[in-house]
Amino acid sequence: GVMAVAQLLEMKSLVEHRAHFTQDDVNRMYEFDSSLAEKAQVAVDHDLPISHYNLEYLDKPGFLERLLEEKQVNETIAAEVLAAPEGSYEQPPSMSKYQAPEIPLEWRQHELALTHAMVDVQPSILREMETQKKMREFMARHKTT
Repeated sequence: GVMAVAQLLEMKSLVEHRAHFTQDDVNRMYEFDSSLAEKAQVAVDHDLPISHYNLEYLDKPGFLERLLEEKQVNETIAAEVLAAPEGSYEQPPSMSKYQAPEIPLEWRQHELALTHAMVDVQPSILREMETQKKMREFMARHKTT
């Protein structure tokens, strides 16, 4: 179990690290970026675990709702897993409802501009992008099965 989790955490393209902000975290953010602090306050108010990456998009139409839906599905899945009999390794029924909230490409144009200088400094960027593409294709193929 521990090794499986450790392996997943090393797979950046599969795992997104999220955290719960505290009110103290938000208060300290205001000193540096009030806009980001306001978004973090929304996450605190809804008790949402969120990454700094997703925090940028929290004010976009529908994104908060998607995160709240995901949180509810995750809580249902966790409850089903905890209620399962010992030794049962079946996927919980709610797992079929899980869909990670995706950030639409039109919101990410500023991030997607890859320059030759970036690739020269970090050649693994292209491999990482190819791995992510293969994983998205794999997930899309196996989504309906």
